[in-house]
Amino acid sequence: MGTKEPQGLPNLQCDEGQPACKRCVASRRACVYVQARQHPNEDQASGCTRKALPVLVSKAALHQKEPPGWSLSQAMLFLLVPQFDRWQVATTSYQNQFPPRPHISMFSFHTGFMMMVTSHRIKMISAQRGVAVRRGQGFGIEHLWQNFFGYMALALEHLNEQIVARGPVRYVLHRTIDLLSNELPIMDSLWRSHLKGFFAIVALYGGVDAILETSPRPPYMALNYGMVFAIYGNSCSPAQDQVDGIYFWSEEDIRKLYTHSFFAVSPCPSDIFMAIHRITRLRILVATDPAAVECKSTAAEIAENLHDFPITDWTEPYALPEDPLRPMLAALFRMATLLYALLSLPPHLARPFAGSHWDGDPNNARLYYREALMEMLWQTSKRIQPSMLTWIFAVLGAAYPDGPREEQMLILEQLRVVLSLEDVISGPGTLLELLPEYWASGNLGWEDMYENFLDEAIPENLFFVHAPQCRTRREALSQVHPTESFAEPLPPSTGGAVKVLHRIEHPFAQETVLHREVVIQKDGCIRKSVRIDKSDLTAEKCHLGLLAAVSVPVPQVHGLYYTVEFEHLFMDKVPGETLYDAWHNLSALDRESIADQVVAMAEKWRSLKSSTIQASCLHRRPLKKGLQNATDLNLARLEQFEAATSRPEIAAYVKAMSADLHTAAIVFSHCDLDPSDIMVSGQNLSAMIDFESSGFLPPYFEWVAAKRMAQGAPDGSWWKLLEERLVEGKTAVWDKMWQVEKLFQALEKHSSQALEPDEREMGRINGWSDVCRIVGVDLGEPPAVSYPRALEHPWWLESRRI
Repeated sequence: MGTKEPQGLPNLQCDEGQPACKRCVASRRACVYVQARQHPNEDQASGCTRKALPVLVSKAALHQKEPPGWSLSQAMLFLLVPQFDRWQVATTSYQNQFPPRPHISMFSFHTGFMMMVTSHRIKMISAQRGVAVRRGQGFGIEHLWQNFFGYMALALEHLNEQIVARGPVRYVLHRTIDLLSNELPIMDSLWRSHLKGFFAIVALYGGVDAILETSPRPPYMALNYGMVFAIYGNSCSPAQDQVDGIYFWSEEDIRKLYTHSFFAVSPCPSDIFMAIHRITRLRILVATDPAAVECKSTAAEIAENLHDFPITDWTEPYALPEDPLRPMLAALFRMATLLYALLSLPPHLARPFAGSHWDGDPNNARLYYREALMEMLWQTSKRIQPSMLTWIFAVLGAAYPDGPREEQMLILEQLRVVLSLEDVISGPGTLLELLPEYWASGNLGWEDMYENFLDEAIPENLFFVHAPQCRTRREALSQVHPTESFAEPLPPSTGGAVKVLHRIEHPFAQETVLHREVVIQKDGCIRKSVRIDKSDLTAEKCHLGLLAAVSVPVPQVHGLYYTVEFEHLFMDKVPGETLYDAWHNLSALDRESIADQVVAMAEKWRSLKSSTIQASCLHRRPLKKGLQNATDLNLARLEQFEAATSRPEIAAYVKAMSADLHTAAIVFSHCDLDPSDIMVSGQNLSAMIDFESSGFLPPYFEWVAAKRMAQGAPDGSWWKLLEERLVEGKTAVWDKMWQVEKLFQALEKHSSQALEPDEREMGRINGWSDVCRIVGVDLGEPPAVSYPRALEHPWWLESRRI
């Protein structure tokens, strides 16, 4: 049965000819029959109504009449493959993504291609004039912009239909990438929103593993594309404004996708690419929780891997060509990643990235690495396509606010060169606007480049819960004040502090309000001051006395006293330096030796036993008193998650897994063996410090705490060394307790308190999926979550109801 023309055109019947209807070709119309054909393979999106292509607002056609045998699919190859070949550094399976013997009937959605062709024309016209791609600049191409947004509207409508109908995942992801890839070159576009949508779609279809396992043709390229731009985009975005979907992917998933092929968008070795991602995660962790114990060891581990990376003979799971570009690219990305860490992390975390260039001042390392990277870039810029290096130029520009004027101009000049290239996205244009403002501001910090984060309007569909009339974070912050008042904003400076070792401030107080402070006093003693109810220094004082009695080297306590809102612990400053500071000067054998010494010390404190569990908190969550055994402990931890209390299957699982430990001894555990809590002198352990998280717990807990920190860490890292050694007395029941710990992590993900509603929803869905998998029972739809953070955070966002 013939298909009629769109409304408003002469009513001619389609003759359904191949490769296109002859009547449609003769009258120069889009053949609707071709659009409506069903694709024979798994890419076909069935059951949806096809929309006619928009009528062009200009009489100037986008292309001349096609030659004999021309087809849309061949046009796609004509447009895309030459571009890709020009970017190519190593062999990939890119062309295998296209069907064999392509024909127009093989492609089920043509609007995306028309959107791409129109976008390409706009981009090339802008490139010829050396300007960023932005609407409203003239050039007589407004008709192209109208066509482009017309095609995009149809593409969005079609994509939404497919999502609602739960169309084939490969098809849906590729249509999402169609939108994203056409938006990325455009200044001020909504690419970040669509990138967040991309991760929501991946979650909707069960996550990376489920997609790769169930797809007849796994969408590696689409997953790779979205992932790469999320990781680079997050690195160049404020810590409070991230595409959070990528953080629900495991490092194993990211590496698996990235190493599928050497993707031209990011010619960066996989180990260095993973380091960029992990440094960004550290930035976020520090911004949200300055006291996070895992930060120092993670920073030291990332820095060590970067310094040791073999730039001349690095390998990947796929074959790399013998090409002089390979070591050049590795050297550039390694240097830029080290500089990124120095610029974006606080000094105590940035130090290991400086190597031998610290000299007591982080600024010395910044100056050294920026000059080295500048020289390296200009030696190689004639040999490497500069559009591949946009991220490196962003890092370099951030390092030059106080640099020579002529070198700043060289950076801008190179960015203008990149603007004229065919494969450019909006990064260079954004940097050309951002860097001069940043350099003129006099600021030096990475986050300072993004001051506009506070002044950017939030999306129209969102509102601040505590300041619904405000549109920017700065406005919301000025309107919302902490409800709590402090009689003692700062701990009293009894004894006179000469050096501050550690501080945690109230994040949104209008004046400086401290929750914790550790200082060296004039008399050489350490004073630790913690706001009452934030910890239990009385318990730490007691524990230090017990440890000294069994010959564990710990600080000698001189006193504990209280002021209005603080408790204060005074103790000796022990000799040596922290393992964190010494790590890079230690050989692999030295590190293993220190790990052995720490585990030997742990055996001493494990000789301390109790008849009941005694710990004020676990993983920074308060723990109730009166617990008798591992079952009690795990059930008490479950009570912290409202979703667990509503599903009896979860408690039953925990009871069954914990049953064999009902009569196990309760032993002393440190629970926080971070390198910053271990003092060394040379290659020898000199003391253990910071027993604030310690307590009497079941015998498996020290090992589980180390294993939790070792997740994703490479062999030879501190937490891996501990995990391998803390196995004295280990039984099969310990492995069951590790499964229970993974259940707690899944529940934490389910109730993660992200500031934006779509990110909270993604955590709720993904976390519940993990809970069901671990328990081995389908627990139904993810339950609702109450978010305590919503009661106090001035930037808590919700969606407007339409």
